[in-house]
Amino acid sequence: MSAPQPIVEVSVDSAEQFLAALSIHAPPFSTDPGAQWLFRGHDDDANYDLTPTSLRADRLDVYRMMAGRGTLADHFQDREVFQVWLELQLLMRFLVRADECGLTVPDMTAESWARMHAYAAHVDRMARCVLGGDEQRLPALAAELEQAFESADHARWPHPFFYPQLALARHHGLPTRFLDWSRSPRVAAYFAASVAARRQYEAGHQTRWISVWGISRYARLPWQEGPRRHAGVESIRVPNVGNRNLFAQWGEFTATRVDPKSFDQPIDRRTVEELVKRRTEHSPHEGEQPPVPLLYCIRTPANQAMEVLYRLSREGIMKHRLFPELVSVVDSIVEDWYHLPPGRPSGSWTP
Repeated sequence: MSAPQPIVEVSVDSAEQFLAALSIHAPPFSTDPGAQWLFRGHDDDANYDLTPTSLRADRLDVYRMMAGRGTLADHFQDREVFQVWLELQLLMRFLVRADECGLTVPDMTAESWARMHAYAAHVDRMARCVLGGDEQRLPALAAELEQAFESADHARWPHPFFYPQLALARHHGLPTRFLDWSRSPRVAAYFAASVAARRQYEAGHQTRWISVWGISRYARLPWQEGPRRHAGVESIRVPNVGNRNLFAQWGEFTATRVDPKSFDQPIDRRTVEELVKRRTEHSPHEGEQPPVPLLYCIRTPANQAMEVLYRLSREGIMKHRLFPELVSVVDSIVEDWYHLPPGRPSGSWTP
């Protein structure tokens, strides 16, 4: 029996076929129970790829302004150390303003705040060495960072201590290198269909395809790239405590973490698809072919989005269940317009 292709993409014609294919009891998801699939929905398949928000080059100028004015923001370079600095600044500004509002942030203690400042100070020193043409100091500074944070793994960005704060920030719209996934293919299907349906009936904009991507655990293992072991696309599971959206959406994340020894390298903006392809070229899974694809994408025409939402609503998958807050209750009532049975009248409507 031949091994599956590492990346498989299929298209179906109807909402019924789309949701049937997005069952954990359907292949390839049922083929290997140990594959531990994660799922992500895209509402406009032609214009989205699997790239974390903070690594989108077309948004860099916006992110620099969000990080605040200053030497490093004004003289940003295509080096990993500047990207790490940028992401730290965005996260710290988010946390400061959340604290100014008296909002609760998971695991945000005086100790964790001091640890974040210490990490940021190391990164700032390394970035300023690059600006000052003193790059020969970078290996020594990278070693200091590893020593200060107990191990080479903990010194990589993002540091595991910062995961809960990054998860909360990502779920509220802050650009981070966390890419959102769900352990539920139905939740991913909701995200794929909800925006497309609203665009179709309220904005007059019709995208061509909606899609759900699945990534198996075999795509989320380390691999060898040249002389170094590449951490690859890592799974990041964060406790649900303090993050209702994460709990409601069966949320999990992936990220590519940066070794301080690589801070002087160009920013790695490769998509998940590109990283998976690179991995298959350099390091098959422990010398064997995985029994399932590494990435699996299912598409259906965007004009099926309303039907997808209707069928999901029959399963209880609706906005107020995925975003458990009062404003989402109102949005969910509005979204009932999309949940009407087949034969519903066409046209736009807002309250």
